[in-house]
Amino acid sequence: MAMAGATASADTILLAKILDGLNLLLWSYTEDGRKNRNRPDQLAPKFFQSEEDRKKEIQRFDTPEDFHATWERLTKGAING
Repeated sequence: MAMAGATASADTILLAKILDGLNLLLWSYTEDGRKNRNRPDQLAPKFFQSEEDRKKEIQRFDTPEDFHATWERLTKGAING
């Protein structure tokens, strides 16, 4: 789940997928559905981060010294160790 960027539990995502399916089914019986316009938005994809968002959050360090320097800069020395 973490690798996929999920921001909700499996149960919540499953319920969202069920809701999306029902919404699509009901929409297909409307005039808009027959003409393939005003398709309902899907809820389930909103529980996943995009690949871009996941890459923004990841920081990599080549050495422990690089990590400690960044940690000091971010915490401004407020936390020791």
